[in-house]
Formats: sequence, C-alpha cells, structure tokens
Amino acid sequence: MDGTSNSPSQAKGTANGIIEKMTTCFFETVQENKVERETAELLTFLKSDEWIAAVEHGTKQEFIDEFGDAIDPLTEKMMGAYGPDVVQ
Repeated sequence: MDGTSNSPSQAKGTANGIIEKMTTCFFETVQENKVERETAELLTFLKSDEWIAAVEHGTKQEFIDEFGDAIDPLTEKMMGAYGPDVVQ
C-alpha cells in the first residue's frame, strides 16, 4: 500500500465530480446542436406511462418502434436519419 487509500467520502466526492462534468458536457452538446426542444421531448417521453409499459410489457419490436419514434426528431435534426432506422 502507498498510504493514499480513499475514504468513502473521498470516493463519493470524486463520483459527484465526474457526474457533474458529464452533465455539463451533455447540456453543452445539446445547446451547441440546438436540440433543446427535441431533447426535452425525448426526456418527457422516457418518463411516460406509454414508454414504461413498452419497456416492461412490450415485445422487442414494440420497444424498437416506440424508441425509434421518440428519438426521430433528434436523429433527423442531428444526422438526417429516420429514428426507427437508427434503432434497428
């Protein structure tokens, strides 16, 4: 041992720092690509009962269809690609 072991509180602080940087990066990317509305709509959908039902009880195809439709505004704007085709 080198005497530099991390305490649980140090590890938690490091993890929080990493999450903070990831969050900042995510939101900067959203803003730079001008996809705030599309991202908000996707996040709203991912919290919906419709999506939760598709995940919990749907078939693989229903999952693909629902997710593909949900990401379509983002994939279309950023990649010029149809959302369901990206999921396939």
